[in-house]
Amino acid sequence: MINLSELPIWESPWRSTGSDALLRISSSALKTLPGSCQMEKVAKAHVGKYQEARDWATRKDPRAVFLLGAVRAVLAMTRTPTDLVQIITTELGENATEPSLAAAKMMVRNALNAVDDFAADDLAEGLLMTPTTDFVCISSDQNRRLELTSWGVYYQSSDKSVRELRMFCYRDADLARDRNQLITAVNILLNGASTDGPLARWTEPYQTLPTNPPQRVRIRQIGCLDSSAATLFDGDAASAAAFVGGMPAIVQDFLTNPEFTPGNNCVECKFRISCPEITKVPGFLGLPTAGKISKSLSRAMLSSYQRCNYQYFLTYVLKLPKKTFESNAAIVRGNAVHEWIMAAHERQIACSSSDLPAAGLGAIATKLGWTQEYLAQARNWINSHIQVCPFQHAATHLLSEQTRTVWDCDADVVITTRADELGTRAGKSLWREIKTTSTMSEMTKNEYLLLYPQVAFAIGIQAAAGGGLVELEILTPETGQIVAFDAADPAIQLAATTALAINFDQLHHDEEFSASPGMACISCPVSAWCDQRASAPATKEVLVDGLEVDLVTGEIISSAPVAVDALAKALALVEPVDQTDDLPF
Repeated sequence: MINLSELPIWESPWRSTGSDALLRISSSALKTLPGSCQMEKVAKAHVGKYQEARDWATRKDPRAVFLLGAVRAVLAMTRTPTDLVQIITTELGENATEPSLAAAKMMVRNALNAVDDFAADDLAEGLLMTPTTDFVCISSDQNRRLELTSWGVYYQSSDKSVRELRMFCYRDADLARDRNQLITAVNILLNGASTDGPLARWTEPYQTLPTNPPQRVRIRQIGCLDSSAATLFDGDAASAAAFVGGMPAIVQDFLTNPEFTPGNNCVECKFRISCPEITKVPGFLGLPTAGKISKSLSRAMLSSYQRCNYQYFLTYVLKLPKKTFESNAAIVRGNAVHEWIMAAHERQIACSSSDLPAAGLGAIATKLGWTQEYLAQARNWINSHIQVCPFQHAATHLLSEQTRTVWDCDADVVITTRADELGTRAGKSLWREIKTTSTMSEMTKNEYLLLYPQVAFAIGIQAAAGGGLVELEILTPETGQIVAFDAADPAIQLAATTALAINFDQLHHDEEFSASPGMACISCPVSAWCDQRASAPATKEVLVDGLEVDLVTGEIISSAPVAVDALAKALALVEPVDQTDDLPF
């Protein structure tokens, strides 16, 4: 039982009304997830508290439906329906697209296969588990009430002595859940009670039914893409009680001094209008109007759109599950170069040739645990970096992989980028982006901004903060080159805004998201659901507006000058593809 008098009282960082008497915390909110905003989670947990500023609402695409909702709805039925497709279609709603329906159908079928595996295991034990209403764990005193919840499908044995929660993932069900989330889920089964139906209003407390404590609790997990099935916890009441002993401390830590973490998720945050931490820059993208929906934007998203508008739609609007595949040689090399530079710059001194001896690994590569073969693919580019290392300049202090987020509230777009290096030089702000390539034609500064929109992002962010220097470090096997931009220069600011508007204008106003079947299908992370994909062979070389691209190595092959828009299309084909999937529950 959690003693509510020992929990801290949350002070809202914005003007609020309402009551903090009811706290509702989901097990997913208690996950320790890098990049997630603790302040948003804590604010959402105070379900009776409202921010006063409510003049900006997140606008979502109605075609973006919740796939796992269909999986949960089917598994919560006591019997598998005969018309499964109709149930799925009804659950997703009339706005669901064919790709979403295809993904949901496969996920439901795979989940049912996992359920059959569980049923066979239970039969061997003489157990009959049937779906039941959700459980909630309640702690209350005269001033406050805490409700702990966990999303999934709940089951009970016929005599109600065994309780079970089945959670969902996309694949590899045997991989462990976040420990805080697992402890919370076990605690809900052990100490919770059955709810008397769904909530009439979110701000009202759950009503529960009389219940006896269980003798055994289980957490099982289902992989909805691969039919994998695993038991994450199975224990009697005593072992479950020992497992959840740290529950009060988990809730205490969650509510104590939550921190802001601005990022792409700010686009869906209802508190962003009041948030003091997200940088609001009207007109950042140079677009005069808001699109039909609120958007987030990153380099990976732009690359996806440049490869195929429909790929972007399936990946970032519909948020369909992604497949995984091996990176090409250029991506592996680029990652290696960045990893080496990041490790070297932890020392805050200039990189030198002694860090990369002709024979042997050197101290940096040894510290990273590299082999000679792994170093060999990046050696020439690292040597080129040594020629232009930013620490060659006095009074330089830099940190690697620093995330910055801006909200253009005119366009209603949240822009997130990660600086390769960010810090100061002689007291002046410095931002450096590092790019590796086999060959690079000479370009004007404006062309570099079109080709690398993240540099234009950096200039805009630096300008909004009062100016500073932005450097683009271009590394080839032969040499390193620095292209510098003064973010305080109005002409540079205009060029950056223009480049962003050119890069983003079509995406911003696109509602149809037409497909470009062909080359982009080869490494498309959502091709399994695409109803417009092409059966393209993994050809070694393709032409993009006359520019030769090697899709196996990821190299752009050209010795002649090319148009920057052709080069941008080619780069998009060989850019890293976002293969991460973040399940909300």
